[in-house]
Amino acid sequence: VIVLGALSRPVITASAAVNSVAIAWPGDLTGCQLQSTTNLGPSSQWQPVTNAPQSINGRWTVTIQPLNGRRFYRLLQP
Repeated sequence: VIVLGALSRPVITASAAVNSVAIAWPGDLTGCQLQSTTNLGPSSQWQPVTNAPQSINGRWTVTIQPLNGRRFYRLLQP
């Protein structure tokens, strides 16, 4: 998880379950977009994660079903 922006870095958590991964960030950060890519090279193409975040215990949480292969995620602040 990579956090970019001029603001202080929020605490972002990732937790794994049997068939899913949950990525969460503070609920006071609204409008953030979670993105993913398959590589971190200069030609990496970041795509928005289409799963809508849900507010759970005061944190925005996106639950993702793992795909074959590795995936990298970042959270963009508006």
